Amino acid sequence: MDIAPINVKHIEEVFKMRKLFISAAIALGLVLSGASVFASDTKAGQTEMKGDTQHVTQLSGKITDIKSDSFMLKDQMGKTHKITPADPSELAKVNVGDDVTVDIRDGKAVTINKTESVEGSNPKQENQKDNNY
Repeated sequence: MDIAPINVKHIEEVFKMRKLFISAAIALGLVLSGASVFASDTKAGQTEMKGDTQHVTQLSGKITDIKSDSFMLKDQMGKTHKITPADPSELAKVNVGDDVTVDIRDGKAVTINKTESVEGSNPKQENQKDNNY
């Protein structure tokens, strides 16, 4: 009876392919699990704020649009957020163009505070105006 000789090169290639397959499977699993972490509900550069019950998120920016139940806030980075107040009557207190700071809890704005506009104000110029009688 003849016994075939062991082909060492063939065994090495099998082990290399097995390692490559396992590495590819692990990489694919990491990519797919990481992709779900960064997935969000975005539409044309806009995000709707979603929070949890213990965390308060604070946003500052300029109101660009007001709807019947929400408003659009453009932050300092240029990103637009859809803000829905917990109390819709708060919408009557703000106008398009207002600079505001918003505290968000459970996906709703719990406080909306108007802030001073930082754009265009120059403290040196204001001091010079006060010194000119």
